[in-house]
Amino acid sequence: MLKDFDNKLRIPSSWSIQFFRNVVVEHWDEYALQSTSGTFTKIYVGPNGYPLVNVATEQLGEQRKLLRCQIDKILAKFGHRLSVTGHAEDVWTSAETVAELYRTLEACFPLPNTGTPGDLKNLAKLLFKFGLPGPIVDIDAYSTQLYEHLHMHEIFRAQHSTHHGA
Repeated sequence: MLKDFDNKLRIPSSWSIQFFRNVVVEHWDEYALQSTSGTFTKIYVGPNGYPLVNVATEQLGEQRKLLRCQIDKILAKFGHRLSVTGHAEDVWTSAETVAELYRTLEACFPLPNTGTPGDLKNLAKLLFKFGLPGPIVDIDAYSTQLYEHLHMHEIFRAQHSTHHGA
């Protein structure tokens, strides 16, 4: 378990993973408000054929346009905007657009705690209806990145304990 490995180790995309876990896995019932029409998830083919799951409960175009305007308004309040525009159901299906979404969210809200009322909770509700992709789009690329991160951390720890251990 990573917590046993080192309490100070922060894995790549940890903010994004924690945010997605908080909204989709742990508190989905708080965010899955009744939509005008829609489905719970959309699945797209991602890199290397892996499925890309996008939680989206609102499918009507005009409702999606309104949701996107509200999302953009909250982000603008914190001085940020997303480069990808529009309100199509597949707006966040590439690794680049998903990464940008999560980087922007983290820049606005350094702590992914959606349990407190306010802008982050409101934004989470909007994203849940509009479309909230999982934070890891390319599982192979992330696995490599995580392996390299853990490997470099282990080398640093070994060097640090060698220099300071005896």
